[in-house]
Amino acid sequence: MKVYKSFDNLEQIIDDFNERTEGEKREAKEKAVSQFCFKLEMSKLLMNVAVISIIIGLFFVIKFGLAALIRSLFTDERSVYNTEMIVLGSVFIIIGLINIIIFKLTPLKHVNGSHLYYKGKEYHYSDIKKIKISDMNIVRVFLADGRTFRLTGDYDNCTTFLVWAEKCGVTFEGSKELRKADANGDINPKFAVVVIAVILLVCGILLYHSIKTT
Repeated sequence: MKVYKSFDNLEQIIDDFNERTEGEKREAKEKAVSQFCFKLEMSKLLMNVAVISIIIGLFFVIKFGLAALIRSLFTDERSVYNTEMIVLGSVFIIIGLINIIIFKLTPLKHVNGSHLYYKGKEYHYSDIKKIKISDMNIVRVFLADGRTFRLTGDYDNCTTFLVWAEKCGVTFEGSKELRKADANGDINPKFAVVVIAVILLVCGILLYHSIKTT
């Protein structure tokens, strides 16, 4: 411990005290976030929805397009195509493929203790300039080297990331709604079930209507 001979060194004493205080705060932050270790990637539930969308689309295209073409090639029956169902099936396939491509091409991000890893680089939490959350719950992370990336509630561990960032003392801007969500970080399974059920219901109604009118 340093010993000061007179009050002439008061300024130095204050500086040393402030330095120790800041050091203690940093140590407390490091300790608070040391147990965090998670990945940030699009939810696999959404990937499953995309796969189901492609399967449904292929079913429509095969049943109302390809099947009719094959029958016309091997029989004297004239090809009768259901254009609406073929277009609908194609839309389902395209939407599903786009989501899978986005899922596969989006750079993986993960957090380990006090560090964030993104595009092969390691960032300390102090390298995060700010996090901005829009009213649509789109999270935009600004890094010290000018890079930015986006997250949404559809990402695994999105809310866990926000909890980690708060503990690190990162500056936040914008909506607080997503930050108040449960910090389990996963998309709500009930939401995915509802989405799948709606897709299947709509497809079932359209398929029944199509068969009934043919």
